[in-house]
Amino acid sequence: MTIDVQAYKELYIRTALELVIAIETFTEALQTNPADEHALSELHRAAHSLKSQSLVMGYPHTGRLAKHIEVTLRQYKDTSTQPEKELLILISSTTEKLKKNIGLIKDGEHEENLDTAIAAFKVFEKTQID
Repeated sequence: MTIDVQAYKELYIRTALELVIAIETFTEALQTNPADEHALSELHRAAHSLKSQSLVMGYPHTGRLAKHIEVTLRQYKDTSTQPEKELLILISSTTEKLKKNIGLIKDGEHEENLDTAIAAFKVFEKTQID
């Protein structure tokens, strides 16, 4: 049995872009209505899925940034609090970085290091993660 790695990569790229679009959409919804629990749940789900898929496929920079988005959002979900405007602006600004990395992956290039973007999330994280 052979595994078609290229087919998995193409599936990853397609679904990763869909997840980034979902992150953008639900971030915008929360900027309009920070009390929208559905948008918060869907935003968290999209970040979680992007994290998981990226790490499984071997794209650690994209996966780690998605993980920090996920963990930060989980804190708000778990405490039923509304995310701050500054956090939503930060998430919005990271979607272009995620799209750029996915484009690099699609083109067969290495991802960019996203440690600077990840560091910006540490202000909002109540628990320390990687």
